[in-house]
Amino acid sequence: MLKHWLRRGFKGTQAAAAGLAALLTVSAAQAQEEELAPGFDQCMEASGGVTANMSACADAAYQYWDQQLNQNYRQAMQNCQNTEDPVKCQALLKKSERAWVTYKESLADYLILSCGGSAIGTLDLLNISIMMAEETKKQARCLAQ
Repeated sequence: MLKHWLRRGFKGTQAAAAGLAALLTVSAAQAQEEELAPGFDQCMEASGGVTANMSACADAAYQYWDQQLNQNYRQAMQNCQNTEDPVKCQALLKKSERAWVTYKESLADYLILSCGGSAIGTLDLLNISIMMAEETKKQARCLAQ
């Protein structure tokens, strides 16, 4: 879905905000099925709707999945020892992980810029933080397979 919005090309903050809102609506529907990270829902409920408190919840979710990602990456590197070409397996894993990090960082930079750049609102930053946690969760799970 995000690729569709990126291909169309956002022109202006309103279009970017609308695209981000639609993406997060899909993410919110997914979140009803599964909590973003352990304790995230409880943290958000306790936030009192204060953006700074909600941002702390999003940051904790990101940190949780970043830790899981790092553990899963280390395990995947070890699993390469069980392949017919461990050196090539590790090189490909390292290359793909670097590409994923570049993708994630570029996506965050794009969303920040398209939502107002240096004048971005705190709610937009919160939504982007949640999306980054979701992307990290997906990658951590991918590496765990």
